[in-house]
Amino acid sequence: VRVPRVHRESSTVRVLTLERLGGLKPDDLAALERGGLDPRIVAERLFAQYLSMIFVHGFFHADPHPGNLRVLPGHVIGYLDFGMMGRLGRATRESLAEVVLAIAQRDEGALSAALLSLADFDEEPERRAFEADVAELMDQYAYRPLSELRLGRLLEQLFSTSTSHRLRIPPELFLMVKAVTELECLTRLLDPAFDAVAAAAPFIRWVHEERLKPGRLLEVDPSGKIVHEI
Repeated sequence: VRVPRVHRESSTVRVLTLERLGGLKPDDLAALERGGLDPRIVAERLFAQYLSMIFVHGFFHADPHPGNLRVLPGHVIGYLDFGMMGRLGRATRESLAEVVLAIAQRDEGALSAALLSLADFDEEPERRAFEADVAELMDQYAYRPLSELRLGRLLEQLFSTSTSHRLRIPPELFLMVKAVTELECLTRLLDPAFDAVAAAAPFIRWVHEERLKPGRLLEVDPSGKIVHEI
């Protein structure tokens, strides 16, 4: 990963002066080929880096169009324009991981429960009606291999279904969905066989392992009150 270095000596409170990054735009397949760069590696690295931003760090670049990205020698990814960034708290990241896991397992019951865990609500929706709507949505993908799923689009549909049941999805997740959808378009251009769900698997596994670490089994706030217990 490369980000532009800040030239502080040439910056002021009103002017930010950054290093100029070279490299190639990731959607210029001909230029990548001339530069000896493999588009499939670019797709794999880009998506892995975004999954790390979302699930591991909870702080992500929210505008990954090709103009904000550069591919440098050695398949290094350069990032530009940090004007639109998103944050996800740990609880949100963990619930999101459960949503993606349930999608991968095609488990409508677990998916409904994960969406309820992810959302806020004043009154819990009628569970059977909510699960029926989630199942109906997932039925559209029942006979498609996971590699054909568009994760960003499916998450958008699931969040829309949730809001129709008066669930409040954290607004930062819509920013995340926008970024993932935009990134999937780019990775599919780079590698038409790219499987976003398979790429997410190691990060979902990491989230689950983190939750089971001894330090997370019992956490207390400064007053001594237990805030997390398994």
